[in-house]
Amino acid sequence: MSKEMQAELYDGENVVMECQFNKIVPVIKLVLGIIFFFLLFIPLGYGIAAYLRWKKKELVITTQRVLARSGVFNIRATELDIEHVKDITVYQPFWGRVFNYGTLTVKSASDADFYTMVKDVQEVKKVISRLGIKDDKHV
Repeated sequence: MSKEMQAELYDGENVVMECQFNKIVPVIKLVLGIIFFFLLFIPLGYGIAAYLRWKKKELVITTQRVLARSGVFNIRATELDIEHVKDITVYQPFWGRVFNYGTLTVKSASDADFYTMVKDVQEVKKVISRLGIKDDKHV
């Protein structure tokens, strides 16, 4: 019996029995709480990580190069001269057509770079293709 409970007793009052409480219910609640904590925070953490990866992804097309940079902790930066672009491929799944995004593959003679979740991917392909075509009048 706790000191607080003993202080509640009247003078001359005797304890007949101290009751115990079932420990299973609090243990089950603790285990369920831990499980729900991980079920909530693991997807939440995954969502935050995906958002940061998306936010830290850049693709820039200039008149001379295709520049890309991505990564939160480990940064990956690539560049490809427009004149070295040999092929451009676009993949748009069903939901990509609905929400206007897709995967852009830019191939050079020695390498291929994939850029996923590119917004207006068909327009990006047109811009790179237009820049890569050399016209004798402008050279």
